[in-house]
Amino acid sequence: MASQQPGDAVIRTHGLTKSFDTTLALDQLDLEVARGCVFGFLGPNGAGKSTTIRLLMGLLNPTGGTASVLGFDPVSEPQEVHRRVGYLPGDFAAYRDMTGGATCGISPTCEAAWMKGDPTIWPNASN
Repeated sequence: MASQQPGDAVIRTHGLTKSFDTTLALDQLDLEVARGCVFGFLGPNGAGKSTTIRLLMGLLNPTGGTASVLGFDPVSEPQEVHRRVGYLPGDFAAYRDMTGGATCGISPTCEAAWMKGDPTIWPNASN
């Protein structure tokens, strides 16, 4: 099990690549995000933003390259990443045309716990 050291990058990729059959979705991404940085992905549809996030969360396996999130390998230690990082995709829909945020909004318990930062629902919640 890896651990995060002060000053280390919280996200690091080297040559991260993902192909779907003959489609190259992500090509040799080298990325380092330092602790305390605000980082955003900008780009057109199909640029690899969602694919990168899913790879970093361990929801997809890379075709090549490596990644670490908070010192953990998303391929071999996805549960450690999931314990520390929340991910709610914008295109998540429990009901047709309902966004992830709207889904949270229909549950008073979910919404209230989030607003209060309730650690029994989300151990690392902060707003």
